[in-house]
Formats: sequence, C-alpha cells, structure tokens
Amino acid sequence: MAHPEGRLAVVIVNYGSHALLEELQLPQVPWLEVVVVDNLHTPASREAALALCSARGWTCLPQPANLGFGGGVNAGLRYARERGFACFLLLNPDARMTPEALSVLRDRCLQRPDALISPVMVTSTGRRYFRGSQLDLRSGRTRGGWSGSSTPEGSRPGGEGEPTGRWVDWLTGACLAFHRDVLDHLDGFDEPYFLYWEDVDFSVRAVRAGLSLVLLEDLTVVHDEGGTHRDAHSGRDRDDVKSAVYYRYNCRNRLLFGARHLDRGGLVRWIVLTPRESWQILCRGGRRHLLTHPAHLRAGVRGSLEGMLVALRALLSRRRPGPSTG
Repeated sequence: MAHPEGRLAVVIVNYGSHALLEELQLPQVPWLEVVVVDNLHTPASREAALALCSARGWTCLPQPANLGFGGGVNAGLRYARERGFACFLLLNPDARMTPEALSVLRDRCLQRPDALISPVMVTSTGRRYFRGSQLDLRSGRTRGGWSGSSTPEGSRPGGEGEPTGRWVDWLTGACLAFHRDVLDHLDGFDEPYFLYWEDVDFSVRAVRAGLSLVLLEDLTVVHDEGGTHRDAHSGRDRDDVKSAVYYRYNCRNRLLFGARHLDRGGLVRWIVLTPRESWQILCRGGRRHLLTHPAHLRAGVRGSLEGMLVALRALLSRRRPGPSTG
C-alpha cells in the first residue's frame, strides 16, 4: 500500500519529442503521477502530446511558448508542489525507467530530503556515459568524474595531463530526484539558461545551501544522451552526435554561469579562457564534424559571443572597491 506522504511526481519537459514519449513506459502505481510539460513546438506536436498523455493517463501541462528546459521544469514542479507531492523526479523523454528504479529513487528521496539524487546512466548500447560530473571553477571546463565530497569552493586536482583545478561535483538533470524540502532552499531552476547548464547551476547552489549530492552507483538507468536534440543534418544515431543548439548554449551558458557565481577575478579568468574552452566544447563531437557541419562552428561562435556579452555586462555592473580611508 502506498504511503500518502511518499507520492512521486515524474516531471518530463517535452519539446516536439512525442515520438520519444511514446516509447517511454512508466508503471501505473498509486504513488506516482507523470507530469508532461509541453513546450510549444508546432500545433501538430501539441496535439500529439495531448493525445498521448490522455491515452496514458498522464497529466499534460501545455505551455503557450517554448519556456526552455528550466522554465518547463519549474512549471512542472509548481504543479506537483501545489498538489502535495513529496518527491520529484526530473526525467528526459529519451530515458528508460524501470518500476524498480522508480521505487528506489522514491525511497531514497524520502530517506534523504536534504539531497539531490541521481543514478548512473548508460546508453542503449550499454556504454556508461554518466557516473557523476565535475566543473572546474578556475576555467569553466566540465568533465566526467565524481569525488563525493565536493565543497562549495572546490578542492579537487585535475586528472593526468590536466592543469590543477578546483573541481566541484554536479548531477545531470536528465534523471534527477529530490524531496520537496529541497525547494525550501532552492528556488527551482534558473530559467535564463534556457537549455544546458541549469543542472550544473542547480547542483552548485544546492551544495552552497548546505544540501548534498548523492550518486547511486548501484542503480543504472538507460538514457540515450542527446536524443531530444539529435543532429538533424546527419540523421545518424551515434552516441557522439551533437546539435548546433548544443554547441550554442553550452558555449553561452558557461559564461552565464560564471557571471552568476564567480567573483570579478574569477569571471575575468573565464572570459580570457573562452577561446580555449569553447574550442574544447566544439570538439566534443570530434574535429572532423566541424568540416562537414560548419553550422556547428557558427553556433559555437555565436554562443561564445552571447556569453561574453553577458559576462562583460556583469563585470561592468560590479564596481571595484574604492581605496581604503581607514
């Protein structure tokens, strides 16, 4: 028998991905409700999402525009909080969740109301691609890795062949569970990111608020990363394919994060390192793809310039301290 205080809301942000939603199988149990936040894509995709949710018994929250990932998450969380759900699970449409995994995540949320909780994730081919992630606060570079003991300031050295950094852990929003108490400390996702880096920001703010990040290394969920933003030109189903949207917002939001979280000196450092770090982001899909997909390079340059503008505005808004008169 389900405990009333243990109800779980699965919040899924959808943007024209109804074909992926059709493949998503979630159990019908008393303690679970599926909430699909449908960001407006096309009239046809809206109708498809509404019809699918109606057939599955899911709740559909149609939005008048594309609110982005963070805006969609916040809309779903508001709906679930108002209806008294104790636990929330953010889930991408291209993830595959077993009833057992859902039960484990709900139980851990109830046991750890002070934590963000994530499983390990593998692709449908069995490749493990997420077992925690880290951000270097000195450069804005991200990598796979997990210390399990991050502090808000970061204290982890770089890997072999990498410069020493201040690495902090973060958890992906592709499959992220947490108790409603977490939202007493954090005001949802930061919507101006629009897409990508919201989960980095959410994790860092959680740690700074005294919450914990928990990686369940004995729980695995299947997720084909990037399925919702697969490259439309190649049409290939490859693990390393990225989209122009991916490059633009990753380059942009690295600097948006810096503008929100770094002091003046740290933000200047990130700005100076932008050419190197944006190139590193562009190379995540392999250098050869930049020759066959020049739009990806243009997207990365555009995102970098947009991020630079945000960062420079942040610098100009911060006055240097005046000379001491004491």
